[in-house]
Order: sequence, then C-alpha cells, then structure tokens
Amino acid sequence: MNDLIKVFLAVALGLAAAGINWLYLAGQSRPTSYIAIAQPLKRGAKIEADSLMAIPIPGDEEKLRKTLIPYAKRSILLGQRTSRIYASGDIFFASDLSPIVEKEQWEVIGPFELISVGERFKQSGDAMNQTASTQGNTVTIAVNADFDEQASRLLNVVAQERGSRGEADTAEIIAVQVVPPNSIASHPNLQGRSATANVVYQTVSLDGIANVPSVLLEGDFIRFVMPGL
Repeated sequence: MNDLIKVFLAVALGLAAAGINWLYLAGQSRPTSYIAIAQPLKRGAKIEADSLMAIPIPGDEEKLRKTLIPYAKRSILLGQRTSRIYASGDIFFASDLSPIVEKEQWEVIGPFELISVGERFKQSGDAMNQTASTQGNTVTIAVNADFDEQASRLLNVVAQERGSRGEADTAEIIAVQVVPPNSIASHPNLQGRSATANVVYQTVSLDGIANVPSVLLEGDFIRFVMPGL
C-alpha cells in the first residue's frame, strides 16, 4: 500500500508541475500586443481606427513600452497626423508621435517663357493670330530640351493629375502666375532665357483650371502654383 501511495503522490506531483508549467507557458505565449499600421499611409495622413492593427510582440514588456505603444492605448493616436510614410504592417514607434513639420503652403514651379495661350501665340501679331481662341486650359511654354529640374517637376505634376484623379493628396496645379514685363529686371534668372538654344516648346494642359485667362498674354513668363507637399 505504501508503494501505491508513493506512486500516486509522484504522479500527482508530476501533474501539478506539468499544470504549473503549462500555465507559465500559456502566459508567455500571449505577449502584449502593440500598435502596427493596417494599411499604407502617406506622411501627414489622418490616423483613423481602421488604420491600426494589433501585433503581439514577445519580450521584456518594460523595455518594449519605451519604444512601442500598447494596442490598448491606441486611442491616443486617433485623429493625429502621421509623421512619415507607412507601409502595411509597419510598427508604430513611440518616437513617431513627435509633431510633423508643417509643410509649405504653396509650391511654385517656374518661371517658364510663355509661347501661347490656347491657340493664340504670344509673339505673333498677324490677323489670324488675333482671332485665334484663348479658350481652354492649355498653354505652351518653352522648356529645356534636356528636362531640367523645373520642367521635370511640372511634367510629374501633370502626369499625377491625369493618373490619380479622385485620390487624396494628389498634386494639382490650381493657379498660373504671369510675370509682367516691367518686373523681369527683378528676376535675374529670367535674363536671356529665350536666347537659349537648347529649348523646346512644351504644351501643358491644366486640369485644375477650366479656362486659362488671356491676361497671361500680357506677360512674357508664367509660373505654376500648387499646394505644398
């Protein structure tokens, strides 16, 4: 009988140890969940509830909390703006809560030498040109044939307008500025622009402007305005 009792006690102690070990491992297998990004976000995008997801991360919780944000505290992020670009699945770090740098309100591209507005050429004075229409949203400008920084930026914006209609944060030209002839002297970078040999005429369709006004013909150079990025 004593042997049976010993065996029973040994089995009971073994089961108890196994149970304690299982409880310990079960606790270890459910690490704290931290905030991650559920869908791609641009810099400056507003954080919504469906923008976030929980990712369990094992490790020293005290140390992890110094760099990560527990998913249970996700409410502190709702309505905030992102400080960088995120891909789906990226971890949100506590340092990402730092305020984003305010973007410039406006970006100006140019100036470019103006060639025509609609069908009407700037330099021509013949009768046919005088009756040509300036209606529409197309202007023709002189650009560097090798596509310098300004020309490349302008074409990228126009391409985005055509390929990303309806998407938020898409670059869009919202205004065209004309540089009056009497102010050219105050723009040293305009001097000799028309005398450059490596120049081509580039037509630009402005989707953000229904009709380009003929007042642009009063100037020799124009600039394009869009919201800052």
